[in-house]
Amino acid sequence: MLNLKTKFYSFFLIFLIGVLSINNFSNAGEKNKGGCADDLNQDALRIAKKAVKDYWIREKAWDAAKRIEDVLVQEPRIYFGYDILKIFYCFHQKKCGQAVAILKKGIKYCPDYHGHYYGLAEVYVKMGLHANALMYYKLAKDKGYPVIDYFYFKVAESHFALKQIDEAIGNLRKALELNEKYFMARRNLIGLLYRSHKKQEALEQARKLVAQKPDAKTLKWAKGIIEKMSR
Repeated sequence: MLNLKTKFYSFFLIFLIGVLSINNFSNAGEKNKGGCADDLNQDALRIAKKAVKDYWIREKAWDAAKRIEDVLVQEPRIYFGYDILKIFYCFHQKKCGQAVAILKKGIKYCPDYHGHYYGLAEVYVKMGLHANALMYYKLAKDKGYPVIDYFYFKVAESHFALKQIDEAIGNLRKALELNEKYFMARRNLIGLLYRSHKKQEALEQARKLVAQKPDAKTLKWAKGIIEKMSR
């Protein structure tokens, strides 16, 4: 049987989550991109933006997180502060329940900001609560969260965890429609097709993966699968 388990290194995940969060506020000025207020307290906003930059300096991270917590008491509509606290509590402190409460507070003050809904999905995945994650992925999409290949990959991951194989396959196909060279998505699709007794399509996808010249490890895997399925 094919190995469907995908390994993710925690550092890479935290870094990627951080990059996605930074994109939400990197250009934030007087007008709140989160859509929850245009009249933010500018002193609080300056403190929050400085604290966010400091958070990614290891020796300043703890103090920066506490400054963000304090500034959100003063101005709870600074939407990007909740993104950082999500990372701090769930992905660094392993206190995901606290991250859930923080993000739900963010939704209270910024109900139209899609990032809070996506953030809750991320946290619920970390907690292994994939049904909850799928609900918040949908809410994030409905609120206008940018749907890229990685979005569908993560949705597929939660469907797979719930043994919803057809839904997982469908979302992996969507990811590949957006990025045909998303090698991990194609690799997972091959595994799920094989598992679903769709051997011919799995074989075709494996050949396509080889033709796309992926990294050496993926290429070796794909060639091995082709050999196995061609017997």
